[in-house]
Amino acid sequence: MAKILYASRTPVVGVAPLFTRIVNRHFATVGHEARCLTADLGPFGWYARDRVLCPVYHEQDENQRNDCLEWADVVHSFNYSSPRNLSRPDLLGKKPWAHMICGDASQKLRHAWRDVDLPKAKFIVVAEGWHRADGFKRFEPYTLMPLLFDVFDSLHRHFFVGDRWRRASYSPSTRSTAPTKTNTKGYGLVQKALDGFPLDVIEDVLFDVCMQRKSVSWVGVDEVSTPMMHHSGPEWLALGIPCISMYDEFTERTWKDCFGCNEMPFINATMETLRDRVYSILQLNECDMQDIGGELIRWVHRYLNPIKWVERYLGIYDGL
Repeated sequence: MAKILYASRTPVVGVAPLFTRIVNRHFATVGHEARCLTADLGPFGWYARDRVLCPVYHEQDENQRNDCLEWADVVHSFNYSSPRNLSRPDLLGKKPWAHMICGDASQKLRHAWRDVDLPKAKFIVVAEGWHRADGFKRFEPYTLMPLLFDVFDSLHRHFFVGDRWRRASYSPSTRSTAPTKTNTKGYGLVQKALDGFPLDVIEDVLFDVCMQRKSVSWVGVDEVSTPMMHHSGPEWLALGIPCISMYDEFTERTWKDCFGCNEMPFINATMETLRDRVYSILQLNECDMQDIGGELIRWVHRYLNPIKWVERYLGIYDGL
C-alpha cells in the first residue's frame, strides 16, 4: 500500500493526471492512493475532469505543495519538478523518489538535479529514442519505460471508417490554447511536402478537440524530421488510424526491448518519402482501412495497456 504523488510542473502530455486517475481507479482496492501536483495542466485538463479520481493540487501554493509532499509515501516527478525546484531537497534520501525524463529534457535538467542528488533518486527515461543524447549518461543507471497512455479513455474511441474523411491529419503543436506551432522543427516542411493533399493541421486546440479531429482522418503524420517517437503517434493507432512516424534502428530496438513487441506499428518515412507514403494510404479502400485499423487497435491494447504498465511502475516504487 502506498500514497503516491505525481508531480509535474508542466503539462508533459497529461501524464501526471493520467497516472493519478489510473492508480485511483484500478489500484485503490489494494490500498494505493494518488494525488496530482502541478503548476499547469495545459490542454490536458481532460484527464483531470473527475476530481475524485484525480485530485489536483497546485505547485505554486506553498501550503498545498508541502502538504502533498509530506502526505506522500512515494514521489514520482517529471522533467522540471525536481526536489530542488519543489523547494524540498531535504526530502531526498528520506522519501522514495522516482524521476521521469520525457523527451530531450536531459540538458535542461542539469541545474534541477545536482550531482550530489543523483544517487538519492531512481531515474526513469521514456523509451522514445531521445536517450541516445549524451546528456542522459548523467542519469545512469536509468530504467527505460513507456510513457503512460490510456487506451481505454473515451477520447480514443474507434470510429467506423465510413465516418472518416479521406485526408491526412498532422498535430505539430502542444495542443494548447496558446499560439504555439513551431515546437516541431519539421512543421513547415511537412506542409510543403504535402502541398495539394487534403491535410488537417491541428493546432491551438485542447486535447479533446485534437483527438476528435484525429479520429475522422484517414492517416496521421507524426514525426518525420528526427527518428524519435512522440506521445501523439499512439493516439492515432488507438483510433485505428495508420500513423507515419520516422524511426531508425536505435529507436526500433528501444521499442521492441521495452514493449516486448516483434514489429513496429508505425509506417516509417522521411521527409523525402512522406508524400508517397501519404498518397498510398489515401488510396486504400474502406475494407482495407477497417482491417488495418483492427490490427492497430489490437496492437495498442496488447502492448500499451495502462493497467499493465502502472503495475510495472508500482514495482519500481517498491524497489526504492
